[in-house]
Amino acid sequence: MPNVVCISAAPLAVGAACVGGTVSAAPPTTGEHGRETLGRAPIGITPHTKPTQKEFSMRMFRIRAAIAAAALATSLPAAATPPSFTFTNINVPNAADTYVFGFIAGGGLVGSFFDASNTLHGFIQNKAGTFTQVDLKGIKGLAGSAIQAKTAAGTLAQAYVNTSAGQVVATYFIDNTGKYTQIALPKAKSTYGWAMNKAGTIVGSYVSADGSTTSAFIYQGGKYTTFSEKGMSYTSYNGINDKGVIVGDYQAQPGQDTEVGFILNAGKMKLVEYPNVTATTLQGINNAGEVVGYVRDYYNRSNTGFVYKSGVFTDVGVGVPDYVWAWAIDTKGNIAGADVLQYEAVSGFVGTLN
Repeated sequence: MPNVVCISAAPLAVGAACVGGTVSAAPPTTGEHGRETLGRAPIGITPHTKPTQKEFSMRMFRIRAAIAAAALATSLPAAATPPSFTFTNINVPNAADTYVFGFIAGGGLVGSFFDASNTLHGFIQNKAGTFTQVDLKGIKGLAGSAIQAKTAAGTLAQAYVNTSAGQVVATYFIDNTGKYTQIALPKAKSTYGWAMNKAGTIVGSYVSADGSTTSAFIYQGGKYTTFSEKGMSYTSYNGINDKGVIVGDYQAQPGQDTEVGFILNAGKMKLVEYPNVTATTLQGINNAGEVVGYVRDYYNRSNTGFVYKSGVFTDVGVGVPDYVWAWAIDTKGNIAGADVLQYEAVSGFVGTLN
């Protein structure tokens, strides 16, 4: 098990050698259970590769958010004072694609990026805006790294690993001394840690050994609690706030754009479905109970990001990207994620609440 995280003492140029070695294996590719995976949510293509129609419709791995079609927009409940945002693109210098997965309390961001050679690296951006490249070390077959969260408890990271049986994903908790603890469900093929709160409680999903099902998990105090919605082959916990409230989604069969979002609070599940679309995914929640996520409209082949509060959805962003992923919301109501125009590079974003 590795015991070092490769974090430069000074900002690194993208693609520069990371102290202690670089990651040079093939980039992450299509994941298990029919869902393309990388970082906080699936993607369907590696950078600069034309996707298939199915991949394009399912692609989640990314806010200049587009307002949905007029008919869809008019069907939504009216908010008395809907939130509005000022958006800033977040792009690691010289990166092919950049993904923002979360905020750091007190200022800063975490995420991942593909460099020019399509190698995946994690990053931490400090409050001043300086990027630090982060690569996990000492993992045989490592293909890439992603930073999912950084809180007072430590850092949550994913490692994409090439094995003789194909690529798998491993999750690591790195405490503030640099010690690694692998988060691994017994007999799981892959374990995805998606989010962590300040107490160090981790939520995510794991793929069964045969790849047939994906179930949700909570990791707290060295113990795992797992959950799979009855009759569903895919269940995931995607976000958690400091009060222990969890957001996620489930679906009956992989590859079907029929996901249903949910909020889990004190053991009670509330289903959340955006009107007139085929898939609703909840990704992040703050301590005020404000939620971010995105919808996929199978028929219109598009993704739209949203904020959900008190039963009301508000589409977020400006411009007309084809795909928008809203992944995180902080205590002030600022949001973060990524977006992409058709066949172009992915750009991270922060939406500052006006």
